[in-house]
Amino acid sequence: MYRYLLDILRRQRYCNVYAGITMPNDASSALHEHLGFEKIGVYARVGFKAGRWHDTAWYALALQDPRGAPEEIRAVRDVVAHEDPNPSDP
Repeated sequence: MYRYLLDILRRQRYCNVYAGITMPNDASSALHEHLGFEKIGVYARVGFKAGRWHDTAWYALALQDPRGAPEEIRAVRDVVAHEDPNPSDP
């Protein structure tokens, strides 16, 4: 599902995508790194959850190499094929 989302964002002409992960979360970190994200920073002790303070790690993925002025973002409806969930039989 994440790969599908990234593909849609590329077709919409986004250049970058970012993810914030409450730490520790080895599974989420591994998933994002597997998809090509790079860790770009950590905010220390920014969230209190389950009785303790947690860091948030930030990850980034370049979807395309920006050159010059950015192109206009395309609507999802213009980049995703829509299938009729209830096609009528002729």
